[in-house]
Amino acid sequence: MQRLLTLPNAREASLLYKNKAENIELAEAELGAVITARDNWIKIEAGDGESFAKTCEFFDILNLIRAQNTGVSQSDFESILRKVKDGRGREMREVFENPAKIALKRRTVFAKNLSQRDYLKSIEKNDVVFGIGPAGTGKTYLAVAAALGALASGDVEKIILTRPAVEAGEALGFLPGDLQEKLQPYLRPL
Repeated sequence: MQRLLTLPNAREASLLYKNKAENIELAEAELGAVITARDNWIKIEAGDGESFAKTCEFFDILNLIRAQNTGVSQSDFESILRKVKDGRGREMREVFENPAKIALKRRTVFAKNLSQRDYLKSIEKNDVVFGIGPAGTGKTYLAVAAALGALASGDVEKIILTRPAVEAGEALGFLPGDLQEKLQPYLRPL
């Protein structure tokens, strides 16, 4: 089985794999297909129907991201590759076909998975939303981006940022320094 994915120019094609030959090799190793990238095209070849389908789906998802002008980061490339390999390509396609996004002055923030998309949609619909989950999943980042989007669009007049005064299991004690030094550790994530 073989498929030729043609893009507008060589730069657009190279954006799909971050212009790194190692990324092509990684995709080949993970998905079990032969991938050739030249000029403005990417050729996908595989004898196995499942490998061929997953590889095509992987590059279709990357192309959806490229078409939205958001760019494919290295972590996005690896994350999407893992999810497509595990059979969760449809989930990723759904995220990027119907993106949840927040348009800000300098950039647009997009949800990168179904959980983030559901979180952003909940923030849009509800006055209060509790985001519970592991560190580094984008809870604070998306909440602050949504607040800035609401402020920019005039839906709210001001944003009030709050953080707990004491982290779980920590005693606050005496905080040396001026007011800025005392508050900086709590405001840094925002």
